[in-house]
Amino acid sequence: MGIKEDLENLLTPVITGENYELVELQYRKEGKGWVLRIYVDKPGGITLDNCVELNEKLGRFLDEKYNMPYRYTLEVSSPGLDRRLKKESDFQKFVGHLVKITLYAPEEGQRYYLGRIRETKEGKVCIETFSEKDKCIRVIEIPLNNVASARLEIEM
Repeated sequence: MGIKEDLENLLTPVITGENYELVELQYRKEGKGWVLRIYVDKPGGITLDNCVELNEKLGRFLDEKYNMPYRYTLEVSSPGLDRRLKKESDFQKFVGHLVKITLYAPEEGQRYYLGRIRETKEGKVCIETFSEKDKCIRVIEIPLNNVASARLEIEM
């Protein structure tokens, strides 16, 4: 197991204990230093004050419980309106929302889709999309293990 997985296992109970959801954790070298970036969310959204408070708690907790191999900067942030979707539960949570999906391998001749999430089932996400070629709305089932990246699209 690597540092990222260790940190996820260590921090998830602390984050959920504060009634937040760990959306994503990144630990990587940026510029001359290391950054531990933690994206959290909660029902109704997250505020700047929430991020500051959780940053302080997690910083103290890490200082006490984990020996980080390098000096690092801790950042706690909201996943944003255009948040990434990774797990099946992420897609399920955002049924009805517009999503942009990039695939590892083409499905029905395409690697990129923009559509509305209809449902998730049996390891697949079903999206409703407009086919330029056929000039109609269609539903496509995409296996989640073929999703290279997925982000919510901001709707105006």
